[in-house]
Amino acid sequence: MVTTLVDNFWEEYATKIKRRCLYPFIIYFIACAIYFTTYCIEKKAIPDGEKTQPDGTTDVYFTPGILTNSTDTSPTSYSWYEDLANRDELWTDIRYYSTVSIASLGTFVFFMYELFQAARSFRDYITDMYNWFDIASILLNTFIISNELLEFKQIETKHLVLLSALAMIFMWIRVFYWFRLYTGTSFYMRLIGDTIYDLRNFILVFITFITMFANILLVMDSARDSDNGLFEDNGVKNPFAQAMINQYLLTVGEFDTANFGGENSAAIWIFFITATFISQITILNMLIAVMGDTYDRVSEKKDQATLREKIKILADYVWVV
Repeated sequence: MVTTLVDNFWEEYATKIKRRCLYPFIIYFIACAIYFTTYCIEKKAIPDGEKTQPDGTTDVYFTPGILTNSTDTSPTSYSWYEDLANRDELWTDIRYYSTVSIASLGTFVFFMYELFQAARSFRDYITDMYNWFDIASILLNTFIISNELLEFKQIETKHLVLLSALAMIFMWIRVFYWFRLYTGTSFYMRLIGDTIYDLRNFILVFITFITMFANILLVMDSARDSDNGLFEDNGVKNPFAQAMINQYLLTVGEFDTANFGGENSAAIWIFFITATFISQITILNMLIAVMGDTYDRVSEKKDQATLREKIKILADYVWVV
């Protein structure tokens, strides 16, 4: 009966959700992608004063009806729109403020959507993983955009880059949420979720094996100098973290045995062969087996899995339709 009801009303409800939620989100997503990957980092188009050029001179910029430059500080009446029409800076400013406006408006609108969803059923809201990503995305976008406009906290470029990258991760996760709206992709969203859940115990075992071999590698490497180390410097300062990364790369077939000679070379080769047998052969085949079992289980109930995803997204936006 539930299947019949969903099938009968799905097209109508899905169309309303697309028009009122999905399409605005696409515009919002594009604006955020442009903002976080260009303007947020480079800050190209903020006319907050004289812009210093590489040769030490200051660039001329215009305000409506006033011409100002570095050599003449007195305002002069000027037909500003005639000279600004062909200036790249004007169109850069327009694109910048348009992007920021859309991103800010979208953040507010989808924040209100989240409030409506939480108000309907707070318990169901907080138990849905996607809602946590929605909240994190909105909060982070709000902080970055408001700080950019109001400048209430100075953020170093390296930290701003990291925050922008994190913001885009959350935005892309929200893109995957909308795949649940379509029959062809909703099954795979369910499959990915169930696969990750089924791998929770496997991941614990996998990390334990990596940690064990990383610890052994670190002990064997402690008596060697930097030129004869067992693993290359990968930019991480912590030696144990370097060893963990080295062992993870070994599981995917990336390793270097050039420095295995010298002290305790026989023991090092034994540990290496053992690590490759367990990590590359045993563990990865276990991973394939677990994922295969999950795929078979979800495939047997493909129609139910698709229906479940549709009902979830309808429940999120029932107030829209």
